[in-house]
Amino acid sequence: MTRNFGFIPTTQGEKKAIFRFSGSNSDNQHYSYILDCLHFLRSKPWVNPDDSDIATRIANMVLEVVPYFQNQADAAALKKGKTEPEAFETTTINLGQNERIEVTLTDLFSLVPSNSSNAWLTDRLMESLIRLQARPYQPGFVWFCSDGLLQTCMAALTRLNDDGCTCVSFGHRLYEMWIDGILPGREIPADAGSIVFFHQPTKDHWITVLAYVDRATMLGHIELFNSLGEFCGDDLNIPLQYLLHCLSYRSRNLRFRGANWFEVSALNRRCPQQSSQNIDCGIFAVSAAESLLQMEFPDETIQRDEQARIDHGLVLREHYMIALKEALDETDIAIQTIASV
Repeated sequence: MTRNFGFIPTTQGEKKAIFRFSGSNSDNQHYSYILDCLHFLRSKPWVNPDDSDIATRIANMVLEVVPYFQNQADAAALKKGKTEPEAFETTTINLGQNERIEVTLTDLFSLVPSNSSNAWLTDRLMESLIRLQARPYQPGFVWFCSDGLLQTCMAALTRLNDDGCTCVSFGHRLYEMWIDGILPGREIPADAGSIVFFHQPTKDHWITVLAYVDRATMLGHIELFNSLGEFCGDDLNIPLQYLLHCLSYRSRNLRFRGANWFEVSALNRRCPQQSSQNIDCGIFAVSAAESLLQMEFPDETIQRDEQARIDHGLVLREHYMIALKEALDETDIAIQTIASV
């Protein structure tokens, strides 16, 4: 059932008029909370009027799956012998019962178009989308590196930047002082031909990185897919070289382990560009990673027109919400089936 509503409510009465409850959901007291999340940020509408059609479709899909999170909370409480379930707003659903593919309502809210940082994809959603959409790893091909220690490195880099430590200084520190304690490269499959991972060169921007080793020269190559144009200079290049060295250090993958990552500078690859609204870096990074994991390069066409860039971001958001909705539909059936046994 499609639930339609507008995007300009300003009073509690207008919010109540947006949504017409029906069936088993008619007494669901949680929808006021959900509508607030979908419609308001400090009493301002979330979306541009011109984007309302696609935004409405995405928001409708979010509304459709709200009961699934309540079902999951109820099932979890039953399993643990609790009389009261946890708050559904913070409940996590593992898609297809896969513990590495998980989402919360907060993650889904970030797919709804917005003019604010609330539309920045969460880190968890970015990784879950990759695991949901990309084909399983095949020996000799591209491997998605989501090791927690890699993210620890990125978080440390962000903190050091906030404290005034430059990226280059961090790279040296990582290499010279922390290398024996940060060895996520051990997770790289021994037969992987290349790896893909998300990187945060600044605390509010994501790019996609492809790294591989030339068999003939054993030189490591780093390629960047950045939806905000090209990065250049040592502030990005040197830390990534150090990071790849640490990722490869003592790796099971002998090609990565024996590579020289300091000889070749990181290369900027042409890829689709996000709009000046600066809310789509996560969605574009996911799209680039998905293409690379399918053994394809992202479309090199750079949209010069601002509206074309906006439209591309909206299409990607709807595409991923549809995929999540389908997976959540199937998962909810499984949750209810297991709970009824």
